[in-house]
Amino acid sequence: MNEDPEIIALDLVFNALKDLEKREKKRIIKWLKAKFLKGGGKLPGGQESGAEQFAAGEAGSAIKKFQKREIKDYDTALDLFSEARVKTSTDKILLMAAFLQERFDYKEISTYDISFRLKRINQRVSNISNSINNILQGEPPLLDEIKTGEQGKHARKKYRVSEVGLETAAGLL
Repeated sequence: MNEDPEIIALDLVFNALKDLEKREKKRIIKWLKAKFLKGGGKLPGGQESGAEQFAAGEAGSAIKKFQKREIKDYDTALDLFSEARVKTSTDKILLMAAFLQERFDYKEISTYDISFRLKRINQRVSNISNSINNILQGEPPLLDEIKTGEQGKHARKKYRVSEVGLETAAGLL
């Protein structure tokens, strides 16, 4: 069965946009309109529009802006959080821990590591210890506690983000 190219294109665009937030959809649609509908195919100065660039296979850099990035691709936590959809303290903690682990190759992450960096980008968490305890008790576990040998109430606990936690954090982008 040979489907109409327009139907295929509509299906691809719909599936690419359906899970995005409204503002993200608007931004992408605005970009598509600017690239494919304005100026009869030519941009000011005689440059080819996005339609011609796309047809010629030269629109890669423009399309890359809208492709999903991995956590390790972000240079700073601020850049990461500006594009992420974080709503809860759990989201903030998990995303920051995943960033430290993936981008900077932290083998162990402390509560202080997470809290300090969240404060620096103005993403505060009211009681990080309680939030981390809630994360540890969840199913499936998003963080794994690493045994450090320290004991007592003030022992600094260390964590690693589990595979499920990394997938969950990536889903926030």
